[in-house]
Amino acid sequence: MTRRHRVHGIFKIGMASRDLDRTRERLERLGVPLRGGVVTEPDASMRSLQVEDPDGNLIQVFEPLDE
Repeated sequence: MTRRHRVHGIFKIGMASRDLDRTRERLERLGVPLRGGVVTEPDASMRSLQVEDPDGNLIQVFEPLDE
């Protein structure tokens, strides 16, 4: 008998974008599910958004803030 393991917690992959707004627009046109909107994180010096892949895994796309 095979048991299915469940992993608890938040797991995600991240990637950078040079233009987060343009990336968001493209993802929306392609029908990629967004998890909320663009978030500015001044302490981390970045803006980001999260999307889901077809299996529900989170992918964070971020853009460094100019200093």
